[in-house]
Amino acid sequence: MILIRFIADRSFVSRAIGWRTDGKPSHLEYLLTNDKGQPVTTFGARLRGGVRYRPYDYCKPTFEEWYTFPGIEESYVEAMKFNGRKYNWIDILYLLFGIFPKSFDPERLVCDQLVGYSNRRANALYGTPLLVNLNVPTEEMTPELVYACCTKMVTKVR
Repeated sequence: MILIRFIADRSFVSRAIGWRTDGKPSHLEYLLTNDKGQPVTTFGARLRGGVRYRPYDYCKPTFEEWYTFPGIEESYVEAMKFNGRKYNWIDILYLLFGIFPKSFDPERLVCDQLVGYSNRRANALYGTPLLVNLNVPTEEMTPELVYACCTKMVTKVR
């Protein structure tokens, strides 16, 4: 099963993102589970390593929730096309210093842009429902904004 995982941890970057966005999560990523629903691996964009797969337990979250939504499979297929891309650490600096809008470059992504943009591509290609209204530019997405949209329209799994 493919899910969306929202997390926060005790790292400086995580706490700073949570403080700046006034939100619970500071990160989101795709979560892959086995047949029994147990988490196995994640796919997302992180400062260390960029866009790639990571083992489920690569960090110790202080906050964690899982969600699913209609068309998540198509969104994940689009996200996988960005595997190996670099992380856009400049966007984190912009966010921390309150410089908006952030930038958007599909060659360098942050977590919310990976999930949000892959969902928008799936919408354009397959008609998948949108997580975030198109009136919100991709570069203005934050983990908290995607979280707020998800909690209103999708199914919480854990």
